Amino acid sequence: MKLDLSRLDPALDWSHAWDTGVRFLQFAHRNSVNILAGTDLGAPFVYPGRSLVEELELLTRYVGLTPAQALAAATVGPARWFGRDKVVGTVETGKLADIVLLGSDPSLRSSNLRDVLGVMIRGRYYSRSELGRVVAAVH
Repeated sequence: MKLDLSRLDPALDWSHAWDTGVRFLQFAHRNSVNILAGTDLGAPFVYPGRSLVEELELLTRYVGLTPAQALAAATVGPARWFGRDKVVGTVETGKLADIVLLGSDPSLRSSNLRDVLGVMIRGRYYSRSELGRVVAAVH
C-alpha cells in the first residue's frame, strides 16, 4: 500500500511558521544560546544521515552559524547537553565514536558532509562502495 502523506492534511502555507522559526533561531544564535541539531528521526521524510546534513546546511544558510558551529551543534553540543561529553561527542582516546571519513573539510562548508568516503561503525570500516551496496539492498 502506498500512502501519500501530502493528501492527509489540507495544503497549508508553512512560510509563516518557517520565517518565525528562522527569526527565533537567529535571535538565539546572536544571543549566544547553544543550538543543538536534531532530525526528529521517525517523522515522515526524515532519513538518518541525509536529514542531519540538510539541517546543518540550513543552520548555516539561514541562521548564521558557521559550518564549524553547525558541526558542533550535531556532535559535542548534544553530548554536553546530555552529560555524555566524557564518553562521546569528540574523537579522543578512550571515547566511543562512530566516524565518517570525508574527502572535504566540513568545518569549511556544511555541504562537505556529503563527501563521504567511508564510515567506521563499532570498529568496522565500510567503504563508500560497501555503503552503496547496503543502501541498494534495503531499497
